[in-house]
Amino acid sequence: ALNNAPKPDSVSLAYMDILQKRQKVDGVLLASLAENQIRAGEYQKGVATLMAMSEIDDIPFARLKSVLSLLTPDDQLRLVPQFIGRDRSGEQLWLQRLLGKAQLATSQPSEAADTLARVLPRLPQTEQPEALRELIRRYLAAGKPGQALKTFKAGGLPENNKESLSLGVRLAEFTGDIKSQIQWLDALSRIESDAYQTLQRLFALQLGENRLEAAARTGERLLSYEHRLSPDQKANIARSFEWTGRYAKAQDLWRKVYKDTGEATAFERARILARERFDWSALAAILTLASQRRSLTTEEWQQLADASLRQGELDASMTTLERALADNPGNSELSGRLLTLYFNNQRFEDAIALLNAEEELSGQQRILLANLYWRTRSPEKALAVLQAPFSEAEYEDEAAHLRLDLALILDDDEALLQEYR
Repeated sequence: ALNNAPKPDSVSLAYMDILQKRQKVDGVLLASLAENQIRAGEYQKGVATLMAMSEIDDIPFARLKSVLSLLTPDDQLRLVPQFIGRDRSGEQLWLQRLLGKAQLATSQPSEAADTLARVLPRLPQTEQPEALRELIRRYLAAGKPGQALKTFKAGGLPENNKESLSLGVRLAEFTGDIKSQIQWLDALSRIESDAYQTLQRLFALQLGENRLEAAARTGERLLSYEHRLSPDQKANIARSFEWTGRYAKAQDLWRKVYKDTGEATAFERARILARERFDWSALAAILTLASQRRSLTTEEWQQLADASLRQGELDASMTTLERALADNPGNSELSGRLLTLYFNNQRFEDAIALLNAEEELSGQQRILLANLYWRTRSPEKALAVLQAPFSEAEYEDEAAHLRLDLALILDDDEALLQEYR
């Protein structure tokens, strides 16, 4: 009846106390007395009864468990070790676990970890994974991250489990074990439904460790989340592609970065890679995009025209140079390129107009203009172009021969006499 009473009265307790003193020491009776003393509010008497109980030979451990559970963690620390090692009924494991909990509750994580480490091998297989995680937590609480990582590696937690891999990554991070971080982040990224954050961390670590090939492969996987990547992240991936010879992918990614941001470095890398790879279509595309954002340099205009030319787009090349000259009037390099294209494609009238738009013609340009007039059956204009003296002596002989030919064609006796003189 006493065992089932929620709070025994003082008369019943006194009777039980007298009973146990008169009889031969009975473990079950002592356990019952201790439990009922504690439940009745006579806590210290209950503790004293348990102390006495620890000295008898026949300890009823199955009955003892419920009594020890009623104690404060401090008293459990004092009393539980008295019973550990004396149990023959299979409760040893329970006592060890209770001691570990008491140690943890009294801010002794290191001792609690040691206690659990002794218990863990004897736990049922089904309980071991969670106990292993608890042991790792205790080592961390005790300021022993290295021991926690060692325990994790030796514990055999499943490596295809997200929770286990996440724990391993954290432990490796605490201890600075980058090799293990990389290994477990890679494994984790392959089982997560959304691996964006994990792949970001993995990519950064691989780059930091100069594992460029692995970083580039991770970069390729990160591109499946391209809409979430910042321009800086895309630029880093593009660099990893360049460093590992993935030039086409690098070029395409740099172009996208430039399209999104207008960043000068992205433009230069996309332009240079397109030229080095003889990808004239891509070169034309990046330069055209740049021309929509800003004024191109002379070199860039020439490259854009050349890219069209190499794709067999002669008209597009000439149109490009016409636009370039409209933006850069008087630019001799651009006009020279355009003049060559006009001449080679027999657009003589356009070539004449281009030369006549010049403020001042050089000797070479005057001779070319005269030839163009001749080809367009305007010998009078050709002769007029050549009449003024040439400041460059190297062109004078050629000009004299042309004037003579033109005078003969025009049957201009005065011009002929002048040339012979």
